[in-house]
Amino acid sequence: MAGQVRKLLRDATTEVHYRLHRHPLLAPVMAPALTLAQYITALRALYGLHAVSDSRLAERWPRRTHRAPPLATDLETLGVDPATCPIFTDMASYTTPAAFLGGRYVVDGSYFGSSPLAANVKRTLGFDATTGGASFLDTPDLEPTRDWRSLMAWLEELESPEEREQARQAAELTFAEVARWLDRCADQAQA
Repeated sequence: MAGQVRKLLRDATTEVHYRLHRHPLLAPVMAPALTLAQYITALRALYGLHAVSDSRLAERWPRRTHRAPPLATDLETLGVDPATCPIFTDMASYTTPAAFLGGRYVVDGSYFGSSPLAANVKRTLGFDATTGGASFLDTPDLEPTRDWRSLMAWLEELESPEEREQARQAAELTFAEVARWLDRCADQAQA
């Protein structure tokens, strides 16, 4: 059973979480007719997000599993220089430990949605961690489960209502920022 703080964060972010599943940049990655261009567009946007979130989150948790390096590898495998990707420079800084945990809840939780995406990318485009091009989605050597368990334990240690509220607000803000970033990348891709 989920802890009280995890439930608070999940309930507060459910709507935007499911909206992101249907986002024009991410939804094609689950579609049976996924194209290479759609996949690269999604990876470019995700790289721009994770390049910043990795460094922001490493400020307080340097051992955390980083997501940008496998994205960079995938992009290079597909002929894209990661240095050409747009970078999400507007990401909020987390000013309190509770806010940091709320932001991590969103960013680290995204890993657990990658398994169905990895399966579809392999089925439609033939990429996986072994052949290259999908190591971001299909990375068996990462330890996100360990990181997630640690995060859940720390969230449940937030005892005061103020700390729990800071975590909730940070989770909502992070999801909203991710949605705005993806919207901006989708607009740029259509231009």
